Amino acid sequence: MDLDANTFLMVTMQVEVILGLLLFFVWAQNFSKRALAWWGCAHLLRAVSIILLGMHGSVPDSLSIDFGNAVLFASFALTWSGARVFDLRAPEASLSLIGVAIWLAACRLQVFAAAPELRMLLGAGIATTYTWLTAYEFWRSRDEELVSRWPAILLLFSHSAMFLLRAPIGPLAQPPSGNRLAMSGWLELLSLEGLLFTISIAFILLAMAKERTEDHHRAAAITDGAAERGRSPAGRGAAVRHRQFQDRQRPVWPCGGRPHAATLRRYREGADRRGRHGRPLGR
Repeated sequence: MDLDANTFLMVTMQVEVILGLLLFFVWAQNFSKRALAWWGCAHLLRAVSIILLGMHGSVPDSLSIDFGNAVLFASFALTWSGARVFDLRAPEASLSLIGVAIWLAACRLQVFAAAPELRMLLGAGIATTYTWLTAYEFWRSRDEELVSRWPAILLLFSHSAMFLLRAPIGPLAQPPSGNRLAMSGWLELLSLEGLLFTISIAFILLAMAKERTEDHHRAAAITDGAAERGRSPAGRGAAVRHRQFQDRQRPVWPCGGRPHAATLRRYREGADRRGRHGRPLGR
């Protein structure tokens, strides 16, 4: 079945915009879930890159190919930064821009600009690196028992492998005659597999954030509930994970520090006393 390139670009762009706005909408309901805002920005940036790539032939290549792919790599960098924020690590702004800087610097070389194969290999390497870094961030925090974490890791690794497979296969493919967009070297990114990955990973990331929120609410209810002897083993485990998460939680601010630490400590001490001696009537 033949797919019209322009139609597929339009559909993919609209899907990226819808998913980005969806992530922003969920983030607006709970501003503490900052990772959703990072991931929403990543989807919107991918939509911008699709628009620029779709303008190939009507605008200079420096805008459609060079800058369009730079925006695309920046979206992958935002996804990686969002994974770090999700696991309470500070985003690495300087490292996130390395891939974009390498791409823009290489595009200034005449040899690189005249070789679509080199552009495809470098682009696939940058995208794969960012995607694997995102999967690694989720892997290194696997001590937090989130079931949705494992499908995200598997999907990110498999999608990165597809990038590496497209790089050597792409130059062998014969684009349709007169289709300049297919000759740009990055139409493979907008294939059906990429579209399905975009939809799947967005909903998996939403499931991770929702699962963490439910786990914390469940643990807080157990901590503030009946006496210790009345808790089930599963409930005690959730309470321990909730306490560990709060202990290592830090705001992602340059100034550092933890706001309201004394208030949280007093709340925990009071919750422990209520758990040992029961809650007085009317409180």
